[in-house]
Amino acid sequence: MFKFINLKYPIGLRPQNSAGGTIKPCVHCQKDFRLSKWDSWNGFLVKCPYCKKLHGKHMKAKPILWISFFINAASFFFTLRLRNALALFGVFLAVGLIGNYLMVIEFFSQPVEFCFVILFLFLPVVLNGLFLTIHESNLKHQHSSKKENVLELASDIKDLIS
Repeated sequence: MFKFINLKYPIGLRPQNSAGGTIKPCVHCQKDFRLSKWDSWNGFLVKCPYCKKLHGKHMKAKPILWISFFINAASFFFTLRLRNALALFGVFLAVGLIGNYLMVIEFFSQPVEFCFVILFLFLPVVLNGLFLTIHESNLKHQHSSKKENVLELASDIKDLIS
């Protein structure tokens, strides 16, 4: 699971050295660099090739967590890069198929099956919450002090609960 929490972010490409993707100005040094379309669309963190600071968009937790609840494992495509999202989606698909087979042959008792179903339904919400927290803390860490980060995180948690 910790492979999906990759803290080594890709470095954006210089515009003249590459083709494809989207050209965006860095929020720190204002120089243009190229991102992949997937990174640009989802707002994933990418290092600027000039100043080596992180560039990305803030993600709104509430909509992503609601999507995680309703479309379950497919929501990983909103919080992970494509390769990692496909791998985690495949794992959840395999676990779902195996779990369904075990429930059909009544391998476990009903209370245990109920616990597994609840865990299967809510695990994508928990994982996406973890991925969003890591994304936001890394993005905010670049712009402000620790005290401001703690106060803003407390405010985000309060907004999320309400």
